[in-house]
Amino acid sequence: MSRAAGERRAGGDGLAWTRAQRKRLRGPLHPHPLDPPGRPPSGEACWQALVERYRGEAPWRQRGNEGPTEAIRASDARVRASLEAGEAPGELAAGDEFVRAAIALYDHLNGAPPPDGRVERALVGFWVGAAGLPFAIEMLAGEAGFATSGVYSPMTYFRLDLLAPTANAGAFRVQSEIFWCALRAHVVALPEGDARYAAALEAAEAAWARGGDATRVGCALAFPREPRWAAEVATDALARPARGDFWWASKRCCVLASLADLAIADEFTAALAQPPGSWAHLVADYALDLVDVLGARAAGPLATVLASAGLAPARRALAAALVLASPESARATAARLAAGPAHAALTAALAK
Repeated sequence: MSRAAGERRAGGDGLAWTRAQRKRLRGPLHPHPLDPPGRPPSGEACWQALVERYRGEAPWRQRGNEGPTEAIRASDARVRASLEAGEAPGELAAGDEFVRAAIALYDHLNGAPPPDGRVERALVGFWVGAAGLPFAIEMLAGEAGFATSGVYSPMTYFRLDLLAPTANAGAFRVQSEIFWCALRAHVVALPEGDARYAAALEAAEAAWARGGDATRVGCALAFPREPRWAAEVATDALARPARGDFWWASKRCCVLASLADLAIADEFTAALAQPPGSWAHLVADYALDLVDVLGARAAGPLATVLASAGLAPARRALAAALVLASPESARATAARLAAGPAHAALTAALAK
């Protein structure tokens, strides 16, 4: 028996999840005995991670503070002083926290930020722990009073410069999927009926009402208990042209992690699987999240996308998720495919 097989345990959805699969979920909608402990991290742990990261870039700490206005230069000085001393501010101000995010993401001596989301999780976890979910949502839905730029050199990754926003250098924002995924972990950790969830939802509804596409996609990703948002984003995407365009797919694909409407999930994944550019590899990144939301019903959309997957890692991920959702559907799909790379991926997944 493989280690993975020995770690399988059926949760409330009756599916045989493994510990490794639960760990890869962005923020499970349905709790499970195999979910890793200590997630989401505490605000204090996140603050310490930010402090340690800043202190590891010692040469930058001695340079002068720069910014387009006196207020932003003062904000930069306050943020660097708090990180230097390791003392978290008593109250958070959005202006200072945008500066903190820019420093954490871009001001580095020893290479690029880790690509695994550690910096983003630390920032969001600190904001949630110190000021609550509504404040964190306002950060992710807002924008700074400055733009970011920097100077590259052979020995550095990036030396941050703060500039006045222009048409070519827009205001700095923390809008990426990684930030919303970090927020999702804190949202789903709250029990249903919790007053903190209600406050977070109110803030997210306000952000949704005034926000653009990026904010709405983020809200849908972070709030899987509000599936109407994911359904609206996916339906809106299906009504737009250029479905074969990478940006159409990549900026909206993440709502699969919250998409509970099977009919829309079928149509959305079918659109992502169509030429001229099949985006099956993007769907594969959310395959396990789709199973977490839809359970056994995820088998249909996964089978549709698997047949069009052109990359071996994507085929393996989609096949594993399809077997998890419904071994019976996986066997039927393998029989229908009869041969080829997708059939081989399913056969290997079924054998585990």
